[in-house]
Amino acid sequence: MSSVEKKTTRQTASPLLPTIPSDRLAQAEYAAVIGEDEANDAGYLGFTGRVFTQTCLPYRDPMVADPHLRAWERRNGSMNLAVEPARVVDPETGVAAYKMPFGKYPRLILPWLTTQIVRRQSDREADGRLQLEFSASLPKFLQDLGQAWGGRQGKLVMDQVPRLFGARISVTETAQTGGGRGVRTSEYTIARGYQLWWDAAGDMAADGLWGNSVVLSAEFVQDILDTPIPVDLRSVALMSKHGPMAMDILAWLNYRLPSAKRPSLITWAQLHAQFGAQYDRLRAFKAAFVGKLPAVHSVYRDARFDVEDEGLRIFPSPPAVQRAPLKP
Repeated sequence: MSSVEKKTTRQTASPLLPTIPSDRLAQAEYAAVIGEDEANDAGYLGFTGRVFTQTCLPYRDPMVADPHLRAWERRNGSMNLAVEPARVVDPETGVAAYKMPFGKYPRLILPWLTTQIVRRQSDREADGRLQLEFSASLPKFLQDLGQAWGGRQGKLVMDQVPRLFGARISVTETAQTGGGRGVRTSEYTIARGYQLWWDAAGDMAADGLWGNSVVLSAEFVQDILDTPIPVDLRSVALMSKHGPMAMDILAWLNYRLPSAKRPSLITWAQLHAQFGAQYDRLRAFKAAFVGKLPAVHSVYRDARFDVEDEGLRIFPSPPAVQRAPLKP
């Protein structure tokens, strides 16, 4: 065992990292991710994109506190994400309002979108756009992940769909070397257009004047195809039970650890800038973040990290889903 491995083993047992009480969570609920072939055979192989693994959407609606918010911004090292609220028109009143995507449902819809992009990339239009019909596929996807559909849950999803599709995403990356410094940006909406139809109960319906479909922007599609990150969708579903932060931590570690070249410390201040916008006090954020780690580690068992007083020390680790050629 190397010195790093010894240190990792010792620090993982630190009381800073709580354990999951056995009387609260059944061990059988958490199965280790075996690999891409296993996940694909089981029908749960999905993909996420780079941007929303390095930065994240709001946990709660930030426009409640600031109705005139122009953009939600998060920072991860040299990357800055800004999300501008979508202009959403109420179909009953015809009144438009600006609304921000937030909570767990956009984090469940995004893996559906990105997985569809990877699997259906040959269906792209000549200009790179991709059209998806989702009257049946999105409800089935969410139901397959253990999410109740219909009633209140269906309305919550339908509330978040136009917020996510219409939000404008701006990503800025900076770099600096001895020879100079630079900046590069990309801006896009997730959708170039969409159509939605609700039935009388407030759920998605395919038999109205029009169905439910979205035309994904070429920029968003290409961003996903540039760096598709495999994920076992069962782990995403399980983390949704622990809240949006747990979902974000899993996505981030699944991207960050396999790309790590050496052990490194990420300070609590840096993590707060990435994950903790809605925590005013660093101490409260740290407690919330650390509290999610046991659940994340239960589905990403190869993840190697230590909780330290100064921050989270991460170590090079295998990906949560081992790469293999994608089966047709």
